[in-house]
Amino acid sequence: MVLLKAFDKKNQVNIDLCINKVFEVYNSKLMQTYCKINPDFQKLALLLKNWNKKRFPNNQTRLNSFSIVLMLLSYMQSKGQLPNLQNFGDERKGLTDKERPTNYKVQRICAKIGKYTEISDCFFESDLEKIHSHWKIKQKIPASEILIGFFSKYLFDYSSETDVIDISADEGFKSFQAAKKVVENCCHSEKCKQALLRDPKWTFYILDPFDRGYNPAKAIERDSELEVQYFTEMAETLI
Repeated sequence: MVLLKAFDKKNQVNIDLCINKVFEVYNSKLMQTYCKINPDFQKLALLLKNWNKKRFPNNQTRLNSFSIVLMLLSYMQSKGQLPNLQNFGDERKGLTDKERPTNYKVQRICAKIGKYTEISDCFFESDLEKIHSHWKIKQKIPASEILIGFFSKYLFDYSSETDVIDISADEGFKSFQAAKKVVENCCHSEKCKQALLRDPKWTFYILDPFDRGYNPAKAIERDSELEVQYFTEMAETLI
């Protein structure tokens, strides 16, 4: 939860003082590592976050910046421009959540449940030397082509009824059925689980990298006015 909001006038930066934001720390470190692997990811993420804020000024209704970044990351993984750091190395491939090393398990207070709950495996490979020695881009795609491909993917080749955006999957996306199994195994709240397992009502269905029972893109629902606005802006950007 947010305890205090402030604004640094000198550096023009918004500041939130929070508690119990365990996964946000891991997510920030994960995104930072991806930025170091491929600088184009950082440049495009900043560009798309700015696009999102300018096209949709109301931060109460638009997609949050983290969702936009995960959508980009997932797309770049599917094109071989970024690896899967959460399943990096032969020693971790194919392991279930229960089989993974326990030293990466984290606990936090779950407000809905009112107790400490073991939520997720927060492992990801952060050793850049190891990453670069085991993974390389086979064919570099220019940043301009990635940007065009990003908008084309989510306009014409994505549906939350069949595909789930998941950067812990080897190619950035999971089938909806595969995502159901993840939620069943990781979500501790029955109410939350039921909401995530029913037919998705969201335009974009994203599995948070660590908080596996949470969709950060739930601001936009299918067949809503906001969905139409997003697809319209995406199409105009492509043109």
